[in-house]
Amino acid sequence: MVGMKCALVALCSALVLSLAVGLASANHISISNQTFRMVWSPLTWAGTEVSVRCPVTLEGSFTSRTLTKTVGAQVARITRADVGTCTGGTETFLTETLPWTLQYESFSGTLPLISRVTLGLIGFDHLLVTGFMNTERCQYRYEQTEPGAIIANLSGGSIESVRIDESRRHVLTRETLTLAPCDPRLGNVGTGSMTTPGGTRLTVSLI
Repeated sequence: MVGMKCALVALCSALVLSLAVGLASANHISISNQTFRMVWSPLTWAGTEVSVRCPVTLEGSFTSRTLTKTVGAQVARITRADVGTCTGGTETFLTETLPWTLQYESFSGTLPLISRVTLGLIGFDHLLVTGFMNTERCQYRYEQTEPGAIIANLSGGSIESVRIDESRRHVLTRETLTLAPCDPRLGNVGTGSMTTPGGTRLTVSLI
């Protein structure tokens, strides 16, 4: 009886050790499709005196379907950015600065399942026009030294939603024809979707 108990303990220990080694060696993230589309309806730009709501679509591709979990590594590029009719002002993406960069930052969740992946966002240049007679023209960007972040929320391995981290701020790079000072920092609020360009859900797993 004692021998059987010892054998069971040894077997359980071996299984736990095997699982731990497997998880420790999971240094890569696998994506089901290399191209993606992110859609917000709407995405809100929020500042001290500004609240502009716009439908936004961003498209791009991952550098590979297998990504290394290395902080700061470039994992994707945004190559297309569209904005629809806004309320509270107008928004123009400075598409001449494309592509914009996504870098790996972190993941969270109880292994082996991932509940969230955070990607740093560099670029995202845009011109926000608000105020009386559209007289406040403020240009913003996520800089290399102050990147934004796109947070992908997962459930059962599929990306359920994405949002731009509202705690991070776009840096004011230029203001023209303004009757009032532009906000030196501008945030975003809004939850959107991230799928393939054809609308299929993306799945993410550790390998």
